[in-house]
Amino acid sequence: MPVLENARIRSNSQRFKVNDKLDYECLDGFESRDGRAGSIVCGNDGWSHKPACYEIECKVPEIEENLIAHPRKDKYRVGDMLKFSCKPRLKRVGPDSVQCYHFGWSPNLPTCK
Repeated sequence: MPVLENARIRSNSQRFKVNDKLDYECLDGFESRDGRAGSIVCGNDGWSHKPACYEIECKVPEIEENLIAHPRKDKYRVGDMLKFSCKPRLKRVGPDSVQCYHFGWSPNLPTCK
């Protein structure tokens, strides 16, 4: 049985023969280069590869000039939130915060008018 990082095995077997396939899925907030799930194959020299599940990040959103976002970071992870306010004498139109999900930011960013 291989040791996986940031992933769980989707099999009840404990022993594998050559050419047996082992399915895995990345934990919440992680994905592999194949998406959320994948498989590895048992070969003569061991497993075809070690599954790599990377932490999902949201891109830093483009923030309009009059919108103030907090906290400002270089990277945001799933679950992180951004809170918004506007520069003086402007009113926020839209949500006061957005959250990073595995698919990106939600809801859409507000604007200032």
